[in-house]
Amino acid sequence: MYLQFENSKYNYNMIKRIERVIYNPYFEWFILILVVLSVFMIILEKLIDIPVAAVRVIERIDIIILCIFAFEFFIKLFVRKKNYLTDEYGWVDFLSIIPLFASAVKALRGIRFLKGIRLLRTIRMLRILRILRFLKIFKHSDSILKRKLFLPISTAAMIIILLFGFLLISWQQNLNFRFNRTTYQDIFKRIRKNGAAQVIEENRQLLMVLKNGEILASAISLEAMNHQFLEDHLLEVTGKDLGMSDDFAPYKCVFLVKDAYTIVQRTELFVMGISILVIIALVMVLNQIISTIVLDPIAKLSETMDKVIYEVPIPNTNENRKEINFDVKVEYTNNDEIGFLAEKYNFLLKSLEVKISQSKSIFRRFVGTMMNLFGEFHNITKGHQIRSARLASALGFRLGLSEDERRSLFFGMLLHDLGKVGVDKNVLTKPGRFTSDEAKEMQRHPTIGFEIAKNFPLIDTQELTIIREHHEKIDGSGYPYGLEGDELSLISRISTVSDIFDALACPRDYKTAKSMSEVQKIMTSMCDAHIDKQVYHELEKMLTEGIIIVNPGKETSEEAWIVIDEQKLGARVDFE
Repeated sequence: MYLQFENSKYNYNMIKRIERVIYNPYFEWFILILVVLSVFMIILEKLIDIPVAAVRVIERIDIIILCIFAFEFFIKLFVRKKNYLTDEYGWVDFLSIIPLFASAVKALRGIRFLKGIRLLRTIRMLRILRILRFLKIFKHSDSILKRKLFLPISTAAMIIILLFGFLLISWQQNLNFRFNRTTYQDIFKRIRKNGAAQVIEENRQLLMVLKNGEILASAISLEAMNHQFLEDHLLEVTGKDLGMSDDFAPYKCVFLVKDAYTIVQRTELFVMGISILVIIALVMVLNQIISTIVLDPIAKLSETMDKVIYEVPIPNTNENRKEINFDVKVEYTNNDEIGFLAEKYNFLLKSLEVKISQSKSIFRRFVGTMMNLFGEFHNITKGHQIRSARLASALGFRLGLSEDERRSLFFGMLLHDLGKVGVDKNVLTKPGRFTSDEAKEMQRHPTIGFEIAKNFPLIDTQELTIIREHHEKIDGSGYPYGLEGDELSLISRISTVSDIFDALACPRDYKTAKSMSEVQKIMTSMCDAHIDKQVYHELEKMLTEGIIIVNPGKETSEEAWIVIDEQKLGARVDFE
């Protein structure tokens, strides 16, 4: 059992080592270089009339390259198995090694030489299929469509073109054979009449005459013929091929058809060139079509989606939080699948906005109720949250804030003392002045509130800012962070003024409410040092205009100690 485990472990490690080698980027570059070299040799062989010896060297080099391709294919197939053929387009690698079978075709003696040459030529034409390996770079593409379409369509197109090329070349060969048919028949007749040697001397294209497999006459030795000429340079013809009588059946003539081979080579080169151009054009057209019809609209949709959820820095901190921008819509007018998707996306975004708005409303009411209960429980700040929230909302309207900003200001003031749930109860309920330690304990509540609230996505960034900064002062003497001047936003300044005014003008269990003249005197002395002068002056105007009414009657509840006349203000101050 132990030995079996050790063997399986050894096999696994061996496979992993092989995998690291064949999937190494350097090995992949090496394969691509071999592809470039082999394609260059194929084109060179057909473009230039090079010596037979050089052609044979090129063939040997090509066989070595094909053997490397075959080694790569079978090793990857062994390591990745079926996944290699599908996910990594291993079938393209298989197509590129098919020409290896050309060597086997040469060794086939059981088929007629003419047919063997045609099969050999067909397989040789397939050598150009290795150029498809370049298209495997699309397997790294971000586009699934490109990965799925480019290679299969390009392969199918190239095979069709090569098939057309093979048919064209076969047609050329058959046409040439029919054109020379009468000449070949005349040669066979003359051989029987005058003898093979004399006919060979008269016809330079006739290299060898055989009867029943034995050489009757030859212009060149068999060894020299194999050395000087390629298989494609030679054409074997029998009497039966020419449709002659049985008397000519034993005879076989070997003709030199180098000129015809040159025409075939040019045709092969033309077909290969066309196939390469078609592949390039096909990739460009497919790329354009896929990009224009599918990828660009999807990219636009994706880009729009990316804008919906964005990160917002929390002022005066190193922290960010995610917000949703519901104003982002996908503009797409086409009545197609992408247009339908865009329409559905816009609908879902609108539905999400409604749901989040409803959730925020429920959440804010719940938190507001909890804060009121907290005030009732401690009996110290009853009504403070809602009074300061309404006051801040009114000030925000007079100072030009938008409705969304006022909504955040309102709910931020409802939650501004959230952190007091974490402050010592004895400090919260103490009626007199705080000691130094007690003051530090109380000054923790903005930080506590911020740390609690930032974990709730339904509390927006401006509300967090109010919870965190409502005790900061213009001169930097506030707490808990000592922010000053331009570090404080307008909503922070409004929240500070609203909080201080309510604390001074309204009674608490441990103190009575100050008169309005006292409140105004105290807050005027705070201007430019502790509070924003512009915000406070706007509050004074609202008092003078009767928009803010303090202690409207003897039976006034804690919540109604400060009343906002919404009709005179010209806007509502409560939000849901």
